Amino acid sequence: MATRSFAGRLPKYTNVSLTELMVADTYLESDRHIDVLVIPMFLDDTREQHVREVLRPAVERPDRLAELQGLASGRYAISTLAKAATADAPAETSSLSLQQKSENAITGLLEKCCGVQTMRAEAHGQIEVQAFFFRNWAFNITAQTVRPIIPVVYQQNMTALEDIFRLARQRSTRVIAYIPPLRQDVKAPYDMQQYRDFKAQTQALCKRYGVHWVDFDQLVPGQYWGTKAATRTGGKAELDFMHYQEPGHVRLAKAMQPVVEAALK
Repeated sequence: MATRSFAGRLPKYTNVSLTELMVADTYLESDRHIDVLVIPMFLDDTREQHVREVLRPAVERPDRLAELQGLASGRYAISTLAKAATADAPAETSSLSLQQKSENAITGLLEKCCGVQTMRAEAHGQIEVQAFFFRNWAFNITAQTVRPIIPVVYQQNMTALEDIFRLARQRSTRVIAYIPPLRQDVKAPYDMQQYRDFKAQTQALCKRYGVHWVDFDQLVPGQYWGTKAATRTGGKAELDFMHYQEPGHVRLAKAMQPVVEAALK
């Protein structure tokens, strides 16, 4: 029996798109069979459309390329990385909201002025962080700002999630997909109808593919959450909706343990 973890195999990145997760899944599966795959399903992640450069080797490996070309989300990942490799290729922006187009424009200007393309990876990462802080300041975005889904990007990520489930079924990989804890003591940074629709859609998708779906969104009480450093230039500490304190992790581990043990039998 082989169980696999992404830890240590690929760099740790925040805001991973489900398309990126699909690519990483196919890459790791090629090395050793994954018996049980555990996927946290964040609504936030459905706003992400990037496929980062670190995943290029996973896309370009000959033994992975054919499989990815057979998947809608795989073809999207291949196309996105191919365009990124062409210096004069414009990014796809037709599906983005006006706010996100503006954010991308600000980020692009900062990168252009700072010569990011010639910097080392560490310096490039620092510029991206500072660009993130600046655009949040420019648009008055905080952790509590409601950011609605972007329909085309959302659908792309849901297609990737379905591709993960389809591949898992072909490989006899058991999948546990769960809705992560969501802070309940304050207003969440979601359009709540969209959030409910997301939960219903993922549950229906899991049922279709025989995936074990679990809803943990009310598992961690408000007192186990806290604040975090500002995510914009000159800002104050903000409420944290993504990370909780140790007692919250203990609760999640205890709730998850019997689910994983059942999948391993």
